[in-house]
Amino acid sequence: MAKHPSLTALKAFEAAARHQSLTIAADELSVSQSAVSKHVQLVESHFGRRLFERKGPKLILTSEGMKFCKELGTAFKMLEAACLNVSRNDVLLRLKAPTSVSIRWLLGAVTDYHKKNSPGLVKLESAWMDIELIDFSKEPYDCAVQYGSGKFPSHWESIKLFSENLIPMRSPAYPYDPMAGNEVTLLHASHEKHDWDIWCRLTTEEPQLSIGDEQVFDTMDLALTAASRGFGVTIGDTQLAKADLEAGVLTTISGNPIPSGQGYFLVWPKSSSKEALILRFAKFLTESLSTGSRHIHSQE
Repeated sequence: MAKHPSLTALKAFEAAARHQSLTIAADELSVSQSAVSKHVQLVESHFGRRLFERKGPKLILTSEGMKFCKELGTAFKMLEAACLNVSRNDVLLRLKAPTSVSIRWLLGAVTDYHKKNSPGLVKLESAWMDIELIDFSKEPYDCAVQYGSGKFPSHWESIKLFSENLIPMRSPAYPYDPMAGNEVTLLHASHEKHDWDIWCRLTTEEPQLSIGDEQVFDTMDLALTAASRGFGVTIGDTQLAKADLEAGVLTTISGNPIPSGQGYFLVWPKSSSKEALILRFAKFLTESLSTGSRHIHSQE
């Protein structure tokens, strides 16, 4: 004897039990009412007990039938989810990206991509990955947003998303008067403090900053957030700070942004089976950046 009735019979029983109607179950399953009735009888015969009490056209579940129906419903939902995951795998991109990029740009871009592209799913996972390279042979991702100069391993493909352009920023409420020479607190986006070093090395302007205290953070997002709350002056990338600059939460205190020579790239392994999906996603990102870009200049 089989351990359980066929899935077809169980599905018919579950639908009939859920609706308490053979007619409605038949409509849902696109079969005849007599077919549903036979499947219900097969299930009851298999277990050797009645799971329904029949009162005219209406089916009344016994206590055992009610419990069985609930458990079957849960099982079928799990089965459907498992099948959906398998079918989605062909159109699913697993993407890794730095936390600051995710919070300040990419999460919104991925949301827009899902609205405008079907099929095509991007599962974004954020992680601290300042200058460390992703290892596609060990990490479960199809592609990643990588910070760097564009010189990546030869077994990678890459597309530049945007260049890093740095400029000092502060909250409009933060006291800053270069003529008065008041001291400012510098906010660093990394323990290496390379953000201010890069800007000071590349700028042609004389930095009019009298430095007092310094605060160090792990990410650019944290440094920008601290600056927007009036805790000091930070160096920020114009793309990642774009929303705050446009909203007036942050303002710049220098001339034009300074290209750092670095940027953010979408990277993936060569000969990836999902290259077509990756290229479509990359095209969407670059086009959305192009249409949404604005020139950022000093507001002092």
